[in-house]
Amino acid sequence: MKSIAKYLIVLGLSWLLSGCMKTENPAENPSAETQIRQRIAELYAKHGKSGDSIYSQAISPDLFSADLKNLLQQVLEVTKADQERIAKSEHPTDKPAILEGSIFSSLYEGPTAYTIQSIEIAESVKPLGAQATVRVAMENTSVSPTITWTDSVHLVNAFDSGWRVSNISFVPEMAHAADLVGSLQTFISHSQRPLP
Repeated sequence: MKSIAKYLIVLGLSWLLSGCMKTENPAENPSAETQIRQRIAELYAKHGKSGDSIYSQAISPDLFSADLKNLLQQVLEVTKADQERIAKSEHPTDKPAILEGSIFSSLYEGPTAYTIQSIEIAESVKPLGAQATVRVAMENTSVSPTITWTDSVHLVNAFDSGWRVSNISFVPEMAHAADLVGSLQTFISHSQRPLP
């Protein structure tokens, strides 16, 4: 009788403990690759066609790394300051310093479609966490012949905070800069020079 009681107590405790344990549902905790694909889709849905999108909507801290978000914020500040300077100048109809075209792709006109070719994920120490490089095949069918190219989107996942775009490497023959960060830094530094 004592062995049955012990068995029932152990069985009851096991049942209680198994109820306290959290089971992971794949739908609630998508894989790193799935999360990265979602970030790429968000990037090109919001910003694929034109750089105007950074002027018309808030910069998403969930989409961009802190460093890239900071650079994008500086671009907004430079443009705003130049708009104010021009408004007070003798030539208030001049065009302010503004990013134009698709700043998130090699081609000025941007892509009309994209396909993820590959995703490479690696552990990272700077920042601590993980980093990924996503090769994205793009095309623009609005011109004839169709233009195709491949950009590389770099993402970081610092301290498991979620995947965020940190840079985009452009095709050298097509783009005006090697990557997005360099392009933004050049715009900021050139726009802040004093005018003659």
